[in-house]
Amino acid sequence: MQNSNENNNADFLAKQHAYTRGKEKADKILARYDFIMKVAIGLVLGLFGFPTLLLFAFGALIQAIISLVIGGGILFFAYKNIKSRKEAHQAKLDSEIMQNL
Repeated sequence: MQNSNENNNADFLAKQHAYTRGKEKADKILARYDFIMKVAIGLVLGLFGFPTLLLFAFGALIQAIISLVIGGGILFFAYKNIKSRKEAHQAKLDSEIMQNL
């Protein structure tokens, strides 16, 4: 009887350890998507933010507004794409973790 309990306890601990390792792996992968999002935001702001401010400063209002629209559109589609990929990857990782349990 005691041997059976020890085996069940060992199986539980092994599954718990596997879950923890899987969760850490998933967290690292999802953190990469957050980093990619920060890089995309920085890139778009760097490419469109400062030139737009210069256009406003020199009085080119129409060009500045067009630049804001283009930069915002690029940022929106980049955010939407990265977020959907992150959610899909998170669902995949969650299903892998649940299958291991």
